[in-house]
Amino acid sequence: MVFGLRRSVIRWGLKKALNFRMYSLTNTQSIVDEGPKSFVFQMNECRVQTARVRKKLDDYPCNSAGLVAYTYFARAIDPRIKTQCIGWPPDDHPADWFCAWRFSLEEIQSIEIQKIA
Repeated sequence: MVFGLRRSVIRWGLKKALNFRMYSLTNTQSIVDEGPKSFVFQMNECRVQTARVRKKLDDYPCNSAGLVAYTYFARAIDPRIKTQCIGWPPDDHPADWFCAWRFSLEEIQSIEIQKIA
C-alpha cells in the first residue's frame, strides 16, 4: 500500500491520489467517470494558465511536462494504468478546462510459462 491506497485500483486509488498532489491545493480539477475501467481528469482552473489569461498572454505550452508527470504518477499507483492526453496547451481547449487526461486500466495479457528442460 502507498499512502493507504490499495494497488491495482484505478477507480479509487488513482482518483484519491490525484487529490493528494500539490496541484489539487492550488488549482481546480474535476473527474468525469466513463465506466468501471476509465475516467477523465480535467484541470478546470490552472493557476499558471489563469494568470497568463489575465495578463493576455498565450497559454503556457506545458504538454511535455504533463505527459511525463501524469503517466509516471499513474504507473506508480498501478503499472496497468494507461494515460492518454485529451487536450493540453498550447492546443485549443474548451473554456471549462485547460488540460484533460484519460486514465484507463489495461487488461493484463496472459503470460505463457514454459518449462525449461
